[in-house]
Amino acid sequence: MNDAFPLILIINLPDRADRRREALAQMSNLRATAEFFPGVRPAELAGFPTLGAHGCFLSHLGALKEARRRGVGQVLIFEDDFQVTDATQLQRVAAQCLQMPWEFLYLGHRLTLNAGDALVATAEPIVTAHAYAVRATQFTPLIDYLSACLTRPPGDPVGGPMHVDGAITMFRAAHPDAVTLVANPSLVTQRSSKSDITTNPLDRIPVLPGLLRRLLRR
Repeated sequence: MNDAFPLILIINLPDRADRRREALAQMSNLRATAEFFPGVRPAELAGFPTLGAHGCFLSHLGALKEARRRGVGQVLIFEDDFQVTDATQLQRVAAQCLQMPWEFLYLGHRLTLNAGDALVATAEPIVTAHAYAVRATQFTPLIDYLSACLTRPPGDPVGGPMHVDGAITMFRAAHPDAVTLVANPSLVTQRSSKSDITTNPLDRIPVLPGLLRRLLRR
């Protein structure tokens, strides 16, 4: 994993020690090392649908800036509720991506794909950002685009404040030559836990066990 991704960043709010522990367990299963990137908790909406969406956007933007500052060839970014479904296959995919051209690589997604190659090129919108990688060639243009979104009004046709996965999708659509690969099938999901982005009433009950929360959501 670290051969393919010299820098792995896990976005984590400083007060979410529970998610840090869970994320470390996932990385141990992958036999890989990662660093925690401190998530942002903003004080105002600034045009975003929720405070959590604003913070998530700023956190991903900050992680990309950190990768650029480090001068790495690519960065793998996880959100701290990620869960690997097949560690062995994920390691194979990581090795395979070293032999293929790509600018964006999604290890977790919600696309429905036909059986076939372990990595598939796509131009489809991707509505998650919990496990994706970006090549250094895209750091500056993507950072510039996300930064510009912060200055535009909500609903701007070029892109304004929105969920970060939507912003990255809009960037990819505007840069069709930037190859996007996705793992086939998706190899990373998101654990059920208290969310800092959504405001599901179930998440306001801190003692509600994760298993019960999953059952109630069905």
